[in-house]
Order: sequence, then structure tokens, then C-alpha cells
Amino acid sequence: MAWRHNDAVHLRRFPGRKASQVMLTALTELEQETETRMTHVGFVSGPGSFTGIRAGLATAQGLRRSGRATTSACTAFELCATQLDRERAGILLPGSQGYGFTAVYENGKRIGDAAALRLQDVPNDLIWLCPTRPEGLPEAVVTKELGQAVVALYPDWLQQHHPAVDAPLEPFYVRPPDVRKGVPLIEQLLKG
Repeated sequence: MAWRHNDAVHLRRFPGRKASQVMLTALTELEQETETRMTHVGFVSGPGSFTGIRAGLATAQGLRRSGRATTSACTAFELCATQLDRERAGILLPGSQGYGFTAVYENGKRIGDAAALRLQDVPNDLIWLCPTRPEGLPEAVVTKELGQAVVALYPDWLQQHHPAVDAPLEPFYVRPPDVRKGVPLIEQLLKG
């Protein structure tokens, strides 16, 4: 969780716990600690875990509908793109089970669709910006590490981009190409 207070960006982590389990409590504690009422909540709409994205979306929508805060959203790729320093580069975000989420940028604009790739399939013809180098990424793939959590970029991104406030919050899902294999319920629905 990241926030701006007194012109400084602060970051709070939840070791051993998922943010979705502690978010509302943490927001209330933050308001008490800073003696400041929260007025805006930014939502990182993905990519990431399906459950994590939905939990963040539900929290942001609940805060907006209750009148506690205005909301806006952006993807983790949009946050990282502000840190690109090359004409052509890639962004590699951590996934699970040997996958990473990738997007390629030229001159600050994403080209093509984002993808979930096996780490061993990440092309080595680009420099990949990533929060930290993923374990299992081939040595031939060159990375530049952010050195901070992606969410820590949100407060500055918000000040620079002024997204539409209270626009519909949409999740940004990127799934591995074989996500449906081996999931009985999905297989049944697809046969359906």
C-alpha cells in the first residue's frame, strides 16, 4: 500500500498476509496515524492474481460508493512505463508458477497486447524493467530492476497523469495461454 502525505511517498507492506485481508483496517489506521482523512484511492487494476485484483477492485468500489473517497485506476504496466529510459524496452512483472506478465513499449507507448509468458520464454532481445529479477529467468535475459514495489509509483503517477476520477474501475487480467488446461470446472463449461 502506498500513499502521499506531506509531499512524501510512503509504503506499507503486509509480510505474511495478503493486502486484501488487511486493506480496510490499514486504511483506517493510516487515517488515524496521519490525522488526515483519505480523499482518494488509487487501484492498481492488474496484472496480478485474479483474487488480489478482485479484492482491490471491491475495496476501491466500496470506498467510492460509501462516499469515503474518490477513486481512479491504472495498470502496473502504466506505473512502470514512467520509469522506462529507452526507446524500446519491455516490462516484466512477477507472476506465479514460473510465469511473468510482459508488455513491450516503444517511445513510452505499449505496442501489442500484454502477455503471460513462461519465464524461460521471455525474449532476450530487449532490456526488461522489473521490480526485482524473477527467480528462474534465464541468465541471457537482461533486466533493469526498479528497486521498489510497483505500487510505490502510484502516488507520483497520480499527480502527473490526473486520471478520470470515479470512472468505472475495470480489472486488467492477463492469463497464461494454457490457463484452462487441467481445471475441471472450466473444461466442463467450455464443452458445455
